[in-house]
Amino acid sequence: MRRMLALAAAALLLAAGCTDAPAATTTTTPPATTTQATTTTTTEPPPRVIPAAGPAPVGVDPESACMQRAVFGDPADSLYVLPFAAGERYRVSQAYCREIGGHRLQLAYDFDMPVGAEVLAARAGIVVDQRDDSPDDGVGVGEHNYLMIRHDDGTVAFYAHLMQDGLVATLGDHVEQGQVIAYSGNSGATSGPHLHFGVYRSWPPSEGYDVPVVFRNASGPFDLLGGLATDGVVEALPPGVEPARGPRPPSDYHGQALAGLALPGAVLWGYDFSGADLTGADLHGADLIWADFTGATLAGADLSTAVLEHARLEDADLRGADLSHAVLSEADLRGAVLVGADLSGIWATFPDLRGADLTGATLTDARFIAAEWDDATTWPEGYDPPPMP
Repeated sequence: MRRMLALAAAALLLAAGCTDAPAATTTTTPPATTTQATTTTTTEPPPRVIPAAGPAPVGVDPESACMQRAVFGDPADSLYVLPFAAGERYRVSQAYCREIGGHRLQLAYDFDMPVGAEVLAARAGIVVDQRDDSPDDGVGVGEHNYLMIRHDDGTVAFYAHLMQDGLVATLGDHVEQGQVIAYSGNSGATSGPHLHFGVYRSWPPSEGYDVPVVFRNASGPFDLLGGLATDGVVEALPPGVEPARGPRPPSDYHGQALAGLALPGAVLWGYDFSGADLTGADLHGADLIWADFTGATLAGADLSTAVLEHARLEDADLRGADLSHAVLSEADLRGAVLVGADLSGIWATFPDLRGADLTGATLTDARFIAAEWDDATTWPEGYDPPPMP
C-alpha cells in the first residue's frame, strides 16, 4: 500500500511539471642606493572586466525559487554525461526554470530527440520506477512513459516521454553510465518528440527538491550561469575530448578602481561592484539584473537604458549619472545619492527609495509604481512624489 501511495504521489507530481513534458594595487620600490632615498609608487591598471560567457537564461524569473537553486558547478567535475551517445547532437528546446512551459519549478532539460533514438544512462544506478504503456501520440497530461534511476548518493534521475514499449532497462535493474536504457518517444502531453531529463534529491521525487545538473561531455552552448542554453544544439563529446569552454571570467570586482570602464550592452548578471569606483563608466544598455553596487561610486556614469532590476544601489553615489530610460524595478536605492542625475523616462516598479537624495534630479516622464520612500527621501524642488503603496 505504501508503494502504491508513493507511486500515485509521484505520478501526480510529475504530471504537474513539464507542460511539454511532465510534471587598484599599489607597489612601492625599495629605496635606491644613493645619498637620497627615492620612493616610486606605480599603480597597476585595473583588472579587465569581462562579461560572463553566454546569454542570460531565457524566459525565467530571476527571483524565483527555481532560479535560486540554479547554481551550476564546473562541468569537468560533474558525475553526469549527456543521456545520448557520443557524436549525437540535439537541440535543447526547453531549459531550466522557464516561466512559459512546464519547467517553471524544474531544473530540467528537454532534448529534441526523435522517436526511437537511443537514451543512455547519464549516471549509474538502479531502476526504481517505470512506465512504458502509453502511445507516442503527444497527448495525455501525466501519461508519459518514463524511467527513474536512483544513484548511489540517493539522487534520482528522471527520463520521460519514452517510446511505448521502449524500455531496455526495467524495474530493479542496475545500469552503468552510458548504457542504453530506453528509446526516446512522444508519450504524454508534448509539443513534439523529445526527452525530458532532470534529477531529484531523493525518492520519491518532489518539486522544489531537484538539483542543478551539468554534463562533463556537453559541447555547449552554455548560458552565463553555466547551464545549457535554451535553443542551443548540444553535442555529446567522446571520452577524453574536452569541451572548448575557456576560462570562466571573474564576477567579483568589490572595491576595485574601475573609473571610465566601458562595457555598453554587457550582460553582467549578479556581478559584485560593491564599493567600486566606477566614476564616468559607460554601462548604457547593460543587463545588470541582481548586480551589487552597494556603496559604489557611479558619479557621471552612463546607465541609460540599462536593466537594473533587483540591483542593489544602497548608499551608491550616482551624482550626475545618466539613468534615463533605465529599468529600476525592485531596485534597492536606499540612501543613494542621485543629486543632479537624469532619471527621465525610467520604469521603476516597487523601487526602495527610502533616504535617497534626488535633489536636482531630472524626472521627466519617470514612472514610479508602488515606490517605497520616507521622510528622509529628498525630491527635486516642485516635484510631486509618487503615491506610497
